[in-house]
Amino acid sequence: MFRTCRLLSKPVIPLSNILIRKYASVSASPVVVSKSQSGITVVSVEEGAPASSVAVIVKAGPRAENANSVGAAHFLKNFAFKETQKRTSFRTIREAELLGGVLSANLTRETLIYSAEFLREDLSLKYLYLSLPFYDILPNAEPLPEVIALNAAHSVAFRHGLGNSLYANESTKVTYIQDVIEYAKKVYTAPNITIVGTSVDHKELLRLTNELFQNISHSVPSTPIPSKYYGGEERIPAKGTSHYVLAFAGAPANTPDFLVLQVLRSLLDGEKHTRWGEGVNILANKFKDTKISTFNIGYSDAGLFGIYFSGVPTSIYQAARMAVEQLKHAVKNVSEEDFSRALAKARYNIASAYEERASKTEIFGNQILSTGKVIPVEEAIVQLDQIKVQDLQNIATKILQSKPTTVALEKELSPPPLQRRSTGNSPMNSNNIENTVTQLLFTTKSLLEALTSWSLGRMNEQQVSDIYVQLGSELNVVVNLFNQSGVDMSNIAIIPQELRVCLEKTLTEEASPATLEQHLPSIKEIIVSLLQGLKAKQVIYRQITNSESSELTNYSNTNVKINPSDPMVDALKRVNLLERKASKRHSVYTMQRGTGRRNITRRNREGLIPPQNDIQEEEDFENNVENDKEAVDLNHGMSNEVDDTTTNDQESRENNPLTLYLQLGKDVKKIKYDGDISIPALRMLFIEKFQYNPGLDDFPNIYIKDPKIGILYELEDLGEVKNNSILSLNVKVLEQVKKHIDQSMAELTKEIRDIKKSITENESKIRNISTPPTPSATQFRVLAKKVISNVKDQKEEKGSNKDALVIKIANELKDQFVEVQNLRRDLGIMRQYYTGFQEETNQLIKSLTTKAENVKLVLKNVSSERKFIDDGKAKLDARTSNLMTKVDDLQDIIDELKADVVKRRAKPRETSVQLVKKESGEIEKELESLHKYVKTVKPMWKKTWEEELQMIVDEQQFLSHQEELIEDLTDDNKKLTQVFNKVLEVGEVRFKSKPKEYFVKEKEEGFEGLKTVLLEVKGIAPDHERRLKALEQSQKARERELANRIDEFEAELTDFVTHSKLKKTGGAQEVERLRQKKNEDVLKELFKSNSENKTS
Repeated sequence: MFRTCRLLSKPVIPLSNILIRKYASVSASPVVVSKSQSGITVVSVEEGAPASSVAVIVKAGPRAENANSVGAAHFLKNFAFKETQKRTSFRTIREAELLGGVLSANLTRETLIYSAEFLREDLSLKYLYLSLPFYDILPNAEPLPEVIALNAAHSVAFRHGLGNSLYANESTKVTYIQDVIEYAKKVYTAPNITIVGTSVDHKELLRLTNELFQNISHSVPSTPIPSKYYGGEERIPAKGTSHYVLAFAGAPANTPDFLVLQVLRSLLDGEKHTRWGEGVNILANKFKDTKISTFNIGYSDAGLFGIYFSGVPTSIYQAARMAVEQLKHAVKNVSEEDFSRALAKARYNIASAYEERASKTEIFGNQILSTGKVIPVEEAIVQLDQIKVQDLQNIATKILQSKPTTVALEKELSPPPLQRRSTGNSPMNSNNIENTVTQLLFTTKSLLEALTSWSLGRMNEQQVSDIYVQLGSELNVVVNLFNQSGVDMSNIAIIPQELRVCLEKTLTEEASPATLEQHLPSIKEIIVSLLQGLKAKQVIYRQITNSESSELTNYSNTNVKINPSDPMVDALKRVNLLERKASKRHSVYTMQRGTGRRNITRRNREGLIPPQNDIQEEEDFENNVENDKEAVDLNHGMSNEVDDTTTNDQESRENNPLTLYLQLGKDVKKIKYDGDISIPALRMLFIEKFQYNPGLDDFPNIYIKDPKIGILYELEDLGEVKNNSILSLNVKVLEQVKKHIDQSMAELTKEIRDIKKSITENESKIRNISTPPTPSATQFRVLAKKVISNVKDQKEEKGSNKDALVIKIANELKDQFVEVQNLRRDLGIMRQYYTGFQEETNQLIKSLTTKAENVKLVLKNVSSERKFIDDGKAKLDARTSNLMTKVDDLQDIIDELKADVVKRRAKPRETSVQLVKKESGEIEKELESLHKYVKTVKPMWKKTWEEELQMIVDEQQFLSHQEELIEDLTDDNKKLTQVFNKVLEVGEVRFKSKPKEYFVKEKEEGFEGLKTVLLEVKGIAPDHERRLKALEQSQKARERELANRIDEFEAELTDFVTHSKLKKTGGAQEVERLRQKKNEDVLKELFKSNSENKTS
């Protein structure tokens, strides 16, 4: 921002003259809206003031950023009025100082605003600065803590889009100037830009816009993803004063609900608005050492309403509780006096916003970009006056139903209230800690598995982000519970922020295994440090619990005589080294394989899960996973104040077992369940109750039925499993489909075989059917006479009548004979069709059989390297399983020996001691052998994996090359088709026109006939390669011409044969049958003539 004064480079005009001239020549006029030639919306308000302002408002805020341009909007904002391609920063500053006025740039979540304030006579000069592109300067922003808190609140509330950070930071994706340029090209389009001017001439502003923005892009910007409010919690380490933001889902700007929230904001506002006196606001009067302010931020399709606190942590906590109480009070009862005061304050705030030049331009610009019109202040005031007390109560109820967003900037975590610490080490609190830590462990594993699925394209960034938010919430619960017990958790509280930075860097890049491998070490390091820290805190907590319980026992038994204990025995009692890590790891791995952790391959899972000794102790896996999240610190205290119903439901679920209905197909069973609510546990219920076995397939998903609408949907949120819930197993119908297809194919094959058998049986009969030659008219008359003679009771007719009857019957017999002949011909044609269909079917079945055999052969021919790996895996698995069994047995023996020494105070048996020594030695030898084996095969396995991976990469590159080649060939074919059509069109035009006349060209100067031609030929430098290439092309053209040269008859014959246009006559079988019949007739005639000759 440049705030400059006017220098003496121009003649000085007294300010009074300027005021008189301007006010005398210009009168106020309403808002004028028009479109420039480049499609930019231009708005102006003529107020008759000597000072003018122009703002260029662009939809270029962080909401328009994607994963590859995070931070670009902040860069563009800081590029304003700096070095450009047309002028230097020094020139811009010097010219601005000479003209006076103010140049500024402002960034909101949806828009980027470049504004200039100046004397109205300098419009053309100042407006020039707003049209320049901004490149080449890196930002160096250090936002205030208030801005950081509000920015973090948006990130937690919306996550993406409106949740993108206003400021570039260490996780910013944009690292090169070209990224910012590409982002600017995307957002600097005419539909995204609105220009607002105050106290300027509209025609002049429109003219300058057409001149300076004539080359602006007209491309249609992409529609942003609709905003969705999520809510959540976040803690950010900070120095100095503590800051806290409590926010809820708001309403979009320019909507009636937004104006109602403005009234609610005025009702809850904790700022003082009078210099003397305390006023009537309770928050402002009671918490004088705490800064309290409300905010209501509206965007095009979402909003954020909340309260901001700054001060001492204890005061912030109390003020936040009272603010929530006031918000709840607004739901139940608001006095008319409080409502009138809030409405008046909101009316003043809106009117003053329309009065100020800077806020007015921003308001008009946002209204044009979102609604396409300007809303006058009078209309806004009228809408505000129509709000009733009931509207205020409804909007307060609505925002309280949304999940709160809480952000805390603190130097260290706020300690819980003293009255809640007294029960910190109770048995119930101990169970909560153990169960919550166990739940945190499973959520951590889920996060690692989700990252693997994200790298393989099976999950998106949103799903990974949801798991991270769940992890942060559970960690906050653990921190609060440990703080209750007096365990310092300051070193654990900063870990979620570190993990978030790493995840942002990972998720902003392209999803691939290579990206995950690059960022995985840092993520694993953070998670391992988190789990190690939690393990250490658990040890401290157990020590505190044990010491308090021992003190209580000693106090209650003061009159009982107790023998002093041996320090070595006490130390042995406290030893808990037999954690059975191998057994637990094997159990978890087996459960994951058996219950369908199908999204994570074995190799990826082993590479992602941290070492088991850094995760948890044995009893953490045995405890049930609880969802009790009673919070006593700042963040969770506010969440519990807002949502008490969820906590009550969770407590009731802990005390009473759940009634669940399990459904598998048509079978339904009712059970009572009081165990762990987790996906593996629910799957085990189906296995136990239905004896369900997925076999080699993945375990199907579990579905839950909505009690209101009765629709089954996939169970993702375990909190939805409540009393009387109906859980169904989504059994895949793939096997049923396969069975149905097999049955259908078997029936079809059987029918084809029956048809074939029937045709074969009847073929001989059909062939034996004689086709007598067409009888003559005399033969038909003879047959007719026989028919007449056979008619019973036929009266004698005269010769003429008898002859007529004979002719009639003969004609009928002739027609019937023709019909029989046609029917025989049709049967022959049908047999020809059937024969062709049978041949095609046999060829298809033979081809499918060959392909199936080839697939089986490929599966059998596994490479030797892969076979070596498979054999090694089986061998290693068997050896480790046997060794694990031995280690478990040995641990059982040692537990017995420990019990003998500690509890029974007996000496261990010598045989047991010798057995332990023997077994331990054998285990050490076997472990050493396994270490050597793994060390030997690991390089070979890695080599095989590299070769297989290289093969996959090569095939991917080959496929990409072929796709590009196909695209090029498609483009070439399209172009040659266009050229060919043009050739045909030109040929038709020339053919239709008159023949071309031959004109003898005049002889050029210096042309001497054949002598000149020979001299030109002599001067030609022959290129043999071109000549050979031309001869080769000519030969190919000649061959193509000869191959395509065909006469009319051959072309017609080829067309008939190719498209099967020949008339169906029964095929070769019919021809052969007719030939055989003709031969039989000829033989009969020969024998008949011979016999007649002999008799004669």
